[in-house]
Amino acid sequence: MRKGSVKTLSVALAGVMVAGCATIMHGGSKQRVLISSDPIGAIATIDNSIKIQTPGEVKLKRGKDHVVVFEKPGYNSGQILIDRDFSYWVVGNIVFGGLIGLAVDFGTGSAWNLDPSTITVTLTPSKVAAAPETKPQ
Repeated sequence: MRKGSVKTLSVALAGVMVAGCATIMHGGSKQRVLISSDPIGAIATIDNSIKIQTPGEVKLKRGKDHVVVFEKPGYNSGQILIDRDFSYWVVGNIVFGGLIGLAVDFGTGSAWNLDPSTITVTLTPSKVAAAPETKPQ
């Protein structure tokens, strides 16, 4: 093997060891989540800050749980929790001895998956209270 080839191979192996397996496999610290409702056209508010109209999609940070609240005039609001779950791609770092990669995965949030990654909420029509009956005088 030539000296240049050994150097190139060494640099490539070092790059793999430094980058976290989950970070590589997930493509980053954010995950695409599809959000829809029945009926469509509801406003989904994620973590009291991001608002989208259903159906839609959003990229959310993997390293934390998220709360999605659905609202549409004439319907009761709905809510769902998106949990973070451990990503088994992180095990690749343990198997291959990449402690730096392990730190990268946890540091970036890539050590987690969001579940569910597709959300559909059915909103129920709100019951409008009938006006009290008035008796003629």
